[in-house]
Amino acid sequence: MFNTVSLSVQKAWENREALGIDQSKQVVEQLFPEVSQSAASNSSVDISGLNKENVQAEIEQTEEEIATLSSQKADNDKNIQKTQQELQEIKKQINDAIENALKESQEFVAEQSARILAASVEIAAEYVASNGEMTKEEMKQKLSDKLGDVDTEIPSSVLASLTEADGLLGKLCAKTQLLSNYCAYGEKLSNQITCKQNRLATLNDQLTAIEEAEEARKCDPIGFVADGKICDFIIDRNNDGKFNNETEFLGAQNNWFEMISLDQNGNNDGKVSREEMENANVKVLVTNEDGSQQIVSVADLGIDEIDLSSYQSSNQSIGNNNQLLGTFGLTLNGKYSNDGYNTLDTVNWLDKNYSNMFTDKAERVGRFATEDGLADSSKLSYNISEDIYDVINTTKRVNDTRTQITNDFTLLKSAKIMALNLLPEAAESEEDEERRKRA
Repeated sequence: MFNTVSLSVQKAWENREALGIDQSKQVVEQLFPEVSQSAASNSSVDISGLNKENVQAEIEQTEEEIATLSSQKADNDKNIQKTQQELQEIKKQINDAIENALKESQEFVAEQSARILAASVEIAAEYVASNGEMTKEEMKQKLSDKLGDVDTEIPSSVLASLTEADGLLGKLCAKTQLLSNYCAYGEKLSNQITCKQNRLATLNDQLTAIEEAEEARKCDPIGFVADGKICDFIIDRNNDGKFNNETEFLGAQNNWFEMISLDQNGNNDGKVSREEMENANVKVLVTNEDGSQQIVSVADLGIDEIDLSSYQSSNQSIGNNNQLLGTFGLTLNGKYSNDGYNTLDTVNWLDKNYSNMFTDKAERVGRFATEDGLADSSKLSYNISEDIYDVINTTKRVNDTRTQITNDFTLLKSAKIMALNLLPEAAESEEDEERRKRA
């Protein structure tokens, strides 16, 4: 692309015989520092024996394969997400089941323990009130009758909750295994995508090398310099509202003839008006002196018209394997300027200076599909180890709950037996004490 000192470059090359070729080169190198960098600095790619059509065909095939694999991986990722949600629901159901079992068990044990205590207190009071008329055997029988309906077996509803938890554990294990399978499949797809992306990167490098060798990877941008700003005409060729890539520079497909073709008013006046540019969906990519860039309308820059008849061919090298093809005049805010240019630039150079404005790069499509960042899609979507730990932890909770309930009912049974045995023994000890006193 041309820059703010375009006319100085042009004059230097026009006077190169008087200046001498070395001095002319120095002028260009000062104005374009990049010229000192050799074109050979680009990494070389071996393209011997390669056929451009075959490389392009393989690129298309590889892109289709990547798209298919990416689609499969997207579906697999959805399965992972769905299975993870199902696992969370199963774990909630298990927690609810064991909490219900534990709560009901504790309430039941507390109720039966209270009945044992109340019966023991009641029979003991009756024994004392009998003043020795109630024998130990009678007391034991009465207590046994009272405690007869005290239930020390685990309720069926508690057992049902524990059985439900066991069944849900089986589902949890099965779902975790399914999730593990999805993750393994996702990793396999990721590896395949990475391999295909690496192959695609190689193919794109080969195609780039072939096209550069054919001097095909060049385009002919048209622009001008105004108030220290570099202004390049762009055109939305596919009407998608985006500046996709270098092919949407005005001139990229048919050089200066693209500007000529905009003169559509039918009077062959040799001018391209603002209205004609707007009708053709032409805009301007502005590069400010600080390097910032934005896309604006032709009206925003005050472009009145392009003077087609003023075009002067030059075909001069301006460094970086770029060429100044010609210059032209235009009217800006009512003032005529000769700072229009038409250049032939390599795509590598355009990428270096303009690719941040290409939507293809931001969206990682086309020839930017294999740049850094796309490999994010190859990352494993989910860490299965966390769910395996959850299965182990949940299983332990179920088993711990069952053990606690079993222990609680074992203690309840012991309490009932102790009440039947210890209370009469205590009464017998009192009788013996009374006999000794009377003796």
